[in-house]
Amino acid sequence: NAAKALFEKTQNISWAKEWYSATKKSADMTVNTEPRHSAHSYRFAGNAANALSKATRNKSWTNNAIECYQKFLSYYKQNPDPSMDMLIIRIEGNVNFLQRFA
Repeated sequence: NAAKALFEKTQNISWAKEWYSATKKSADMTVNTEPRHSAHSYRFAGNAANALSKATRNKSWTNNAIECYQKFLSYYKQNPDPSMDMLIIRIEGNVNFLQRFA
């Protein structure tokens, strides 16, 4: 969370990279033990990669964002939760938008 806050305050991409790295590691480490936590960590990693994609115009960050968002969506397709419907729609919109540039 600190790396995200520092990126948002400074727009320094090194903080966005730290934000991505920390949330992606959390997602990867908990995928089998805490799948819901993992899904949300993938969403946060997707947000970081999306910010990096916008800041750098680097397609690899675009692809990283898509991959992370798809892992989040995959969890909720297998574990529907009506309280997440609006967020899921927003993430699907992000994926559709990003796929145009991948």
